[in-house]
Amino acid sequence: MSMELKYTQNLIKKLRSLSGGQINKDVKVKVIRAAGAQLETAVRQNISRTDHTLRSLAELDHPYARRHGFIQIHPNKPYMIHRHSGNFAGSLQVKLRTSGEPNWSIGFKYGAKRYFKYLITGTKVMLPRNVLYDTSQNEKVRSNMNKAAQGVFEKAIRKSMK
Repeated sequence: MSMELKYTQNLIKKLRSLSGGQINKDVKVKVIRAAGAQLETAVRQNISRTDHTLRSLAELDHPYARRHGFIQIHPNKPYMIHRHSGNFAGSLQVKLRTSGEPNWSIGFKYGAKRYFKYLITGTKVMLPRNVLYDTSQNEKVRSNMNKAAQGVFEKAIRKSMK
């Protein structure tokens, strides 16, 4: 499972209207990189929780267990994943493709450990936690992504007007 950030037609129209019609490819790359960096930071935070150990999760009656019907911990962000060895966080991959239309993607190296996929998709005994998608839909994360992109874009426009 991975996610991509790429320009939609509406965003391109908005950027063109703000820039007088032209958008330099380098600016597109910088904007998408800035937005992507915000998402990456938020995902890393959500896959690196240290407030519970495996033992404390067991004492909480395994709050991610399917038998409960819903995740019993972190009600505002039930998709968060606790860090134990750091292997899962270390498997996070980010790629920026600059050929053609800029494209930034984020995902996990599922082949590194068999259980990585199950954290996201769930199993017959554990509920899924789609941390990539759910993090990207978080209002604060989306706001931070927009602010970062806007800041880079405004800086580029100011620079081009000099």
